[in-house]
Amino acid sequence: MTARAAARLARESRNWLAPFLDALSIAGPRILELGSGEHYADSAVLSERGFTLLACDRRPAHTTSLSVHAFAADISRPLPVRTAAVDTVLASLSLHYFTWATTVEIFAEIHRVLRPGGALLFRVNAADDLNYGAGIGDEIEPGYFRSDGRYGAPCKRFFTEDTVRAALTDLFEVSHLEHRSSDRYGATKQVWECLAHATSATRGPGWSSNRKPA
Repeated sequence: MTARAAARLARESRNWLAPFLDALSIAGPRILELGSGEHYADSAVLSERGFTLLACDRRPAHTTSLSVHAFAADISRPLPVRTAAVDTVLASLSLHYFTWATTVEIFAEIHRVLRPGGALLFRVNAADDLNYGAGIGDEIEPGYFRSDGRYGAPCKRFFTEDTVRAALTDLFEVSHLEHRSSDRYGATKQVWECLAHATSATRGPGWSSNRKPA
C-alpha cells in the first residue's frame, strides 16, 4: 500500500468512527474487531482512544501495538472467544460475504460474545453500491451475487434497510441505522452503518437461521 493510500485509509477510519466514539466509551473498553484486515486501520484509531482491541482475521498481519491483540479466526464459524467477554464488536465491511443462513448465524455468534447490553457497530454493502458489484453476476439468493472475484471476493451480499434489520433478528436493538457514502477505497462506496445493542433474547425453541425479511 502506498503512503497516500495508507493516509486515506486512516483518515476514512477516523471519520466513520468519530460519531460513535462516545457510545463505544459508554459500552466499555473491550472491543473485538471482526475482519480487521492487514492494516488494522479501525483498531489503530480505537487503540489511540484507550480501548483494548482483540482483532481477528483469517490471515492476521503482525502488529506492534501493545493494545491490539491479533488472532486468526474464520468469522463464519464459532469464534474462539468466551461468552459475554467483550463490550463491543466492531465489523467494518466484513459481514457481507456469506449466505443468508450463515449471516444470521454470525450475528447470533456476535450476540454470544457480547456482554448483556453490549454494542455492535458495523458497516455492510448497500444495495446501491454500484461501484463495487451491486447487482452484477449471478444472484445466488436475494441480494447475494457471485462475481468470481471481480470486486474483491467470489461472492458478496448487498443489503437493504430491511435485510440489515432482519439479520439482527430480535437479538439486537437498533440504536442507529443510516445509509452513507464512503471513500475508503477511492471510488465512492455505498454502505449501511449500524449501531445496535445486545438484547436479553436467546436462541430458544423456534429460533431459525433461515429467517428472511418480510
